[in-house]
Order: sequence, then C-alpha cells, then structure tokens
Amino acid sequence: MPKRLKIGDVFAVPLPNGTAGYVQYVADDASMLDSYVIRVFRGVYDLAGPLDIAEVVSLEVAFYAHVFLKVCVMHGFWKNVGNAPVPDRIEVLFRGCWDDGNPDVKVSRRWYVWRINEPFQEIGTLSPTYEKAEIGSVLPPQSIVERMVTGRYTLGQPL
Repeated sequence: MPKRLKIGDVFAVPLPNGTAGYVQYVADDASMLDSYVIRVFRGVYDLAGPLDIAEVVSLEVAFYAHVFLKVCVMHGFWKNVGNAPVPDRIEVLFRGCWDDGNPDVKVSRRWYVWRINEPFQEIGTLSPTYEKAEIGSVLPPQSIVERMVTGRYTLGQPL
C-alpha cells in the first residue's frame, strides 16, 4: 500500500525510451468528484538520472489535469519522488460538457467551466474565450502520459 498522498507530492512518470516526466499533486477539487489535481511540468529527463525537486517544480507547467492519483501510485505507474511547496493560488480554468458521451450530439451547446473548488458556470456554446480551458474530466494515467508525449488527448478512443 502506498504512503499517504500529500499536496505537494512530486511524481516521476515513466515515458518512452527510459525517460521520465514529472507531475505534482497541487489540489483536491470538490467541484469534480473531489478528485486530485496535478500540474504537469514541461521537460523530459533520464529516468535513472539525478533529481533536483526544486528545479523540477520551477519548470514551466505544460498543463493541469484531474487524475486517479491513488491508482497511479498503487499500481506502480508513477513513483513518489518527494514533496515541494505548491503555489498559494492555482490559476487554471477547466471545462466540461453535459453532452459528453452522447453520440447524437455533434456540436454541444451545454458547456460549463470552473476553477478548482468553485461552482460550475454554464456557458452554452464553447466560445474561443474558453477553448483553451483544460479538459476537466478525471483521467486515467495512460491519458496523462499520452498528453505528455504527444501534446494532446485522444479521449474516447483506445490508447
């Protein structure tokens, strides 16, 4: 059983060719199933190389995501490599759609956005203002790795 997870924990995420990326657990989001929120850092490192956690958490953030963090750790997908302070305020906007999974809807007019632990704000059609908001679904570890490697998700398609 993995040790108790704490906000600030940093994890090594194995990537192809013996490399790793790093993520940090930064918040719990009561707005999205009380799920774990991570920030994913840009950069790829040698999985066996030395690690400076302070350097890792100072890297540019590539994206934020909601994840099944306990699953990632319990099954050994990600390794806890330490803990570091997190920013006082996480400035990220998430988006979701009430029509997700409905094959009959080609263009939804039922979008919503939110910030961590804040209520959903109904926005209707997804305007350009909100297109850059992060996908708010709680994602499995494979989806996080996929975006770290390719820069995008292929949600709803086999990995």
